[in-house]
Amino acid sequence: MSVNAKVIMALAVLLSAVGAPAQQPERTVNTTAPALKIIRNSLHDRESGYVVNGTIYNPNAKAVKNVVIKYYIWKKYMATEDSKRNQDEAEETKAKLKIEIAAYREQIDAIRAEPGVNTAPAANTQAAAEIVALQRKIVDAVLRYPRPAQTGGLVTANINYIPPKQSVAFTATGCCADVMTHEMPDPLSAEITAEWNQ
Repeated sequence: MSVNAKVIMALAVLLSAVGAPAQQPERTVNTTAPALKIIRNSLHDRESGYVVNGTIYNPNAKAVKNVVIKYYIWKKYMATEDSKRNQDEAEETKAKLKIEIAAYREQIDAIRAEPGVNTAPAANTQAAAEIVALQRKIVDAVLRYPRPAQTGGLVTANINYIPPKQSVAFTATGCCADVMTHEMPDPLSAEITAEWNQ
């Protein structure tokens, strides 16, 4: 083989090697949801209703994000409708009722602060009637509060990020986990959703 033929052959081999795309290793994406563990949880009754305090553990080698922990305190009363929609409606209703009740309380305070209400008998009678009417409106508003049957007494906790092999404390709260003195709440059972922190 001549020198020219060797050079042409070497160039052909070189060009074919340079022109061929390098093979990229396939990247596998973990599509399974992360498994997290509740290592402690306890139910507490507050003035606004039940809350759940607890600790969640990430036993995985990778971090997780957007963790949502849900407890249904009164699941036995929950209607079959979409609980997220019910929860949103209940939160909105409760917020409006709180504003309404606060306005009634301000009116009662204003009546009690009027000069002469505590000294003149006629003013006391009129003021008392106005206060009683406002208190009835407050009771009516409280009776319109969303009840656990609408949401199952849903309380939630949101955690942005949990590092691998770490635990995080949480408090799950909600609008409609009312304390019922005549009944025991359902046993605590968490529903957990999360994503891998890619």
